[in-house]
Amino acid sequence: MYARLQAKPAATDAERNKLVVASSKTAKPPKGYRAEDFKQRRQGFQHLRDYGVATGTAKQTPTSALPDRADLIDDLLAEGDNVWMKFKIAGTQKGPLYGLPATHRRIEIPEIGIARFRDGKWADGWYFGDELGMMLQLDALHMLKA
Repeated sequence: MYARLQAKPAATDAERNKLVVASSKTAKPPKGYRAEDFKQRRQGFQHLRDYGVATGTAKQTPTSALPDRADLIDDLLAEGDNVWMKFKIAGTQKGPLYGLPATHRRIEIPEIGIARFRDGKWADGWYFGDELGMMLQLDALHMLKA
């Protein structure tokens, strides 16, 4: 989807904003696209991240646990200064994830990203991943009892 968006010049601010958000799934967008006070207000797997902080395993993130991670954009919607992105995180858990040893299972987790732009710059981001779905795929429901 990113290549398709990139293929033609953005005719509106909303189209440009979609391109900026889509580029965040291929590589971190250049700093010039973010507001000076940019704030990621919610991590995609916030509850698991909080668990990692509480258990001293915060560095064992989905990115480090899934070395072959790919973020696949399913859909983008933009209106005014807001962009909504539906995507999937896919990969094989080859490293520890918040204390869960590598399972070597291939997983695919849906996630939603919401971005708000201000004065043409990305100001805020919120991400909501299917944490329960990921735990089910990894057979990790026992982590809920901790």
